[in-house]
Amino acid sequence: MEELILHSLDARIISILYLQITNKCNIQSADSVDEYLSSLSTPEFESIMDAIFKQLFAKETRTKYSNICHDAAENRGVPQLDMEFVNHLRYIEAVEPYIVLKQAIKHADIGLLRKAIARCCVNFHGSSSKNYAREMLHLHRLSATNAADPALQQAILSCGLVNLRGKPDSFFEADRLVELLNLQLKELMWTRGNSTFDVEHLFKWGLSMTNYFLPLRGAFELSFGQWTNTEHTTKSPSGDIHSLAELLSKDSMQQQKYRQVQFSVPELAYQGFHRLLLLDPTVVCAFNTELKQTGEVTLGMDGEDGEESDDVINFQTIDEIVSILP
Repeated sequence: MEELILHSLDARIISILYLQITNKCNIQSADSVDEYLSSLSTPEFESIMDAIFKQLFAKETRTKYSNICHDAAENRGVPQLDMEFVNHLRYIEAVEPYIVLKQAIKHADIGLLRKAIARCCVNFHGSSSKNYAREMLHLHRLSATNAADPALQQAILSCGLVNLRGKPDSFFEADRLVELLNLQLKELMWTRGNSTFDVEHLFKWGLSMTNYFLPLRGAFELSFGQWTNTEHTTKSPSGDIHSLAELLSKDSMQQQKYRQVQFSVPELAYQGFHRLLLLDPTVVCAFNTELKQTGEVTLGMDGEDGEESDDVINFQTIDEIVSILP
């Protein structure tokens, strides 16, 4: 599913590229596209990238379409827009935070990770994933407010990542490592479990010896083992992405004056902003109040001078949220 989502996103972006260069080369041939792009100078290539960014990613473009749609909804009318193209924009906007989060985790970019968490706060509150939305609020509070000092914020985000290969781009989530360990323990019980080796013995003996046996096994495999490449050959998705992008560029991604669709992609960012800021009481206020009542905010919501404490989430305007987004 992940590959399908990411490749679909790539195809939508590349289709806009094909529309930019459709008169310059044969976009049906990937080799022709590669040859043309290789012949461009740096300013020419940057000009094409800027045009794609303004058309798909610029805040002004997304805001313009969003305002038209919501104005029409308030008047109970139909937006006079190319809604199929708007669906593509909303799809890109929904997938974009996941890509940012994925790259932040892979490279252990703590600053980018902090911004990705803020964006996830917005998107999850715009979806039906209420549990994830609440978890993101807690994580944002601990990583971006005075509930924790900068050193502790760094530690909280860093301790959620592990790197077993020692390469700068091989970090992954700590909970995935726990899941892999659980799988190994389950396989061990399946193969060796009996009346004298149960779960209690597994945890008492197996886990206590892990730190000793792993280096020992590595040393034995290095000295006496035979190396086998266990990686499967992965088919390159470039051909499928090119085919889908070329198909989208023929009609679906070409902007038209008016076009309706049977299904509209939910606008997660707008819905998230609405729930965070415009509901009465707002989600943020309810969250802060609950923290105060449960004693998690040790200084309370108000400081000694009656001013709001900084160790609670304090979004007052949409611009305050947008300013911390990637």
